[in-house]
Amino acid sequence: ARPPDEPQTLQVAAGLADMLQARGEAAAAMELLQETYAAQRRLLGEEHPNTSMTARKLAEALRLQGQRQAAVDLLRETLAARRRVLGPGHPHALNVAMSLAGALQDLGEVAEALQIQRETYQAQRAMLGPDNPNTLATAAILAEMLQAQGDAASAVELLQESVEAQTRVLGAEHPVTLSMA
Repeated sequence: ARPPDEPQTLQVAAGLADMLQARGEAAAAMELLQETYAAQRRLLGEEHPNTSMTARKLAEALRLQGQRQAAVDLLRETLAARRRVLGPGHPHALNVAMSLAGALQDLGEVAEALQIQRETYQAQRAMLGPDNPNTLATAAILAEMLQAQGDAASAVELLQESVEAQTRVLGAEHPVTLSMA
């Protein structure tokens, strides 16, 4: 059933879609996300933060169902909207950029994915600092991409820097630090 065209109800509907996805009800989640996204675009416009958040969720659902090109297309549109409204270095724009990099990698567009991930990492280092948990998580993803591209030396160097920072920030026994080691 289509959610009513009210901003709060649409936001709750997007959250419900997350729960459906987590329960393995991918088709129901996809349908609800598509309806919610369409309603938010009509009611709030494509540049509204809630619309962008739902677009990201929809793109992830598309990726999970193998509709990689559709996910990339949606993320490109969403990233352009976030950059127009918030600027290219805003955390919300950077989060969409990271999603786009992952979707591009899934699609086999590895060079572009790596470029976007590098740019995102550099922007986070500049804005959030090198020891910020989000920056460090982005570094780990970038290291995985570098490794997949055969640049093991850069991947190892980046991971070593990240583990050192995680140890400083969270401690040597923290689960995140241990997962990166």
